[in-house]
Amino acid sequence: MVRHPGDEASMRGQFSIDFFLVLSIVIAFSVLLYNVAVTEVGKSTLLDSAVLGQSALDSVASGVDFASFAGNGSRIRKELFFPQDVNCLFFNQSLNAFYCFVSSSFLPSSKNRLISRSLLSSPPMALECVPRPGWSVADFSNNGTHVVVSCRPL
Repeated sequence: MVRHPGDEASMRGQFSIDFFLVLSIVIAFSVLLYNVAVTEVGKSTLLDSAVLGQSALDSVASGVDFASFAGNGSRIRKELFFPQDVNCLFFNQSLNAFYCFVSSSFLPSSKNRLISRSLLSSPPMALECVPRPGWSVADFSNNGTHVVVSCRPL
């Protein structure tokens, strides 16, 4: 077989074109997979925050109900976890329930509200709790005139 001087250069040129073509396809797929992964992680984080916020709301509602039904002098303490991107412990008088707002780019503003179950009682309340992200200790007590809800970071 006779080799011509231009064949080797032609083969190297073909190899570099093929290499860059394959490399560009791999990079394009990598960028697409990265974007999908970031979106899915964001949605998963949102779901975790919503579940943790809902759990905290339900614990607060059960603590208020307990202190209300147990009567004067009753007291209960609960440990609560408030997620970073959830703003909690607002009270809706008409629904007789606590609610939170979830801040996320994955939710439309009309769907960013979490609501606890309705309170079984309708006690006058003094809400002395400003929840901060992380663990908190909440005290629910009945002083005869109203239920006091107070919390502090753990």
